[in-house]
Amino acid sequence: MKLISVNEKIFNLIQKDPEVLDVLLELGFHHMADPDMVSTVGKIMTISKAANRHKLSYEEVKQAFNLRDIDLMEESL
Repeated sequence: MKLISVNEKIFNLIQKDPEVLDVLLELGFHHMADPDMVSTVGKIMTISKAANRHKLSYEEVKQAFNLRDIDLMEESL
C-alpha cells in the first residue's frame, strides 16, 4: 500500500503519483481536472485543506484513497 500525507501539497502528490488526481476527482474536486488549477492552486492546497473546505470527513477521504491502495499517514484532517 502506498502512503501519502494529507498535509503535502496536491501538486507534489500528483507529480509523484498521478492516481492521486483520480481520487481527488472522485471526491468532488472537479476543478483539479484542469492542469492549470493543479499547477497553481495545487501548489498551495493540501488534501486536508481541500477536504475541510468541501466538508468531507476524514473517513470519507481515507476510504476513497484506500480503495486505490493508498493510505494516509495522519489519523485526522
